[in-house]
Amino acid sequence: QVSVTSFTLDSVNPKGLRSLSLTASVGVHNPASEITLSEISGEVIISGKVIGNVAMAPVILAARKDSTYKVKADVTLAEGVSVLEVLALAKNKGAIENGTANIYAKAKLKGGPSKKIKMEDVPLKKLKELLK
Repeated sequence: QVSVTSFTLDSVNPKGLRSLSLTASVGVHNPASEITLSEISGEVIISGKVIGNVAMAPVILAARKDSTYKVKADVTLAEGVSVLEVLALAKNKGAIENGTANIYAKAKLKGGPSKKIKMEDVPLKKLKELLK
């Protein structure tokens, strides 16, 4: 089973007033064949409100290896959400830990068919634990 072994947020850069560009180093254990992850996107939801939409660049996970990948993502704040609101939420640990995410991607094993992945209402607390 593929697993995340480490996660480090390398950089966060503003892109205007409504979005951010993120770069992270993600360690992955892949005991399977090469896997291409594409069309990666998601939403972050806190207190029933979509806070932001995330789009990530495709990633190719090398076969049968433990590797670290530089992952790039763009986060766009949802309509009606301000940077000040996000900063206030960031200070409210309870709100974030009770938040959820919807994650969508397409996974393709080398030489095999692709499969759409859809994970909805994933607790942010669980994602935080997975990315430790």
